[in-house]
Amino acid sequence: HVSKIHSSDRGAFSQPQPPLPYLRKITLDMVGLIVIFSITVPWIAYGAAHAVESSRASSGAFVSSPLSETFFSPSITLKPGQVFRDNIKLTFPEGRIGITGFAADLVFDGGKNDGLPVPLSHTYLHHWTVQQRHHHNAGFCDYRVHPDMTLSYMFGVGSESRKTAISLPFPYFIEADDANNVWFVDLHAIDLRNTRDPLACRECLCSELGQKGTESYIGGLDCCNDQDRCLITENGEALRYKLRYNLSWIENPHSLQNMKPVDVYVMDVTGNFNRTAEDKCLIEYDVPKAQTQAYYRNSSFVFPHGGKVVAAVPHLHSGGKYAAVTRQSSGEEVCVGSAVYGNSTEAGNEQGFVVGITQCRESWNVSRGEVFELTVVYDSNGPSLPLKQTAHVGVMGYVWMAVSHEWAK
Repeated sequence: HVSKIHSSDRGAFSQPQPPLPYLRKITLDMVGLIVIFSITVPWIAYGAAHAVESSRASSGAFVSSPLSETFFSPSITLKPGQVFRDNIKLTFPEGRIGITGFAADLVFDGGKNDGLPVPLSHTYLHHWTVQQRHHHNAGFCDYRVHPDMTLSYMFGVGSESRKTAISLPFPYFIEADDANNVWFVDLHAIDLRNTRDPLACRECLCSELGQKGTESYIGGLDCCNDQDRCLITENGEALRYKLRYNLSWIENPHSLQNMKPVDVYVMDVTGNFNRTAEDKCLIEYDVPKAQTQAYYRNSSFVFPHGGKVVAAVPHLHSGGKYAAVTRQSSGEEVCVGSAVYGNSTEAGNEQGFVVGITQCRESWNVSRGEVFELTVVYDSNGPSLPLKQTAHVGVMGYVWMAVSHEWAK
């Protein structure tokens, strides 16, 4: 790791040395209140907030403050228009830990911009998903361990990373044990410099990557593999990038005993997946052009266990409006996450890009066998691809959820 935000069991907090260039001031008073001024990358605030989380569980037992540290992945190199899509090994704390927060974004590696965030208009962060080979989420697309690890990730979003950090409320944590189980990230980044059609490039339109596709598949992940290259207007220098990720965790075993573990579930709107179904979630889909302003897609999911959903984070691509989860039995809308679009040029506020997605902060209970519906809405008549019948290709509609089984029936 290069820089660190760290708090000891006594609740102390030390600012990273040297400080990140966009983190101007962090003040921590003696009783653990935090005041944060002028932070342009919100996920840093999540790490700081975790460092002064409540120190007592509901039982009254002492719980040590979370540790928080910033790491960097190994470097990747891209030319204008080039695609990176591969697994990269990540550094994680050793031993049994309880993860309470995770955030990531893409930064420059080397040169005068070393460590600075990369604008999406420069290099598009299509998605990143963090996982272990033998430690995967509980569903819905992976009740059984598929050979291709379909949607088995523990954390992950995409272009919205800088404003969509994953943060579990106290006293919940995701249990992880690094022993003989390497952590890695499936990183998909596309260098948009000098591309002929940046939107078609970042949506992986097959023809824009020099591939034919098929009548039924004109764009998406299958046309956007590692080292593929979008059509460009002129060449340019190769640049290096790295994934910066901030992890907050508890490692004190006595503290973990007084906290509550959660399982991770992922809903994918492309698949009505249950315990007996043989089909997998499709991962992506296309949005047709229409006279109406919105294209709706729906799926239903059966919870295999009862519990409480304590955090939920949707994932959408450009053109996305919102994702909503509804309790089928009552029609209650338990979670809505809306896309936030940028309106400028700086990193974190890029015009026309999804730069954040509102999270569902209110928890809700689920019963074993209960059915919930996921609805994902995309714009079908706004800025779109230069195609007659298709507005967007290869879009995604997920909801990541952390579920505690403290309330189970």
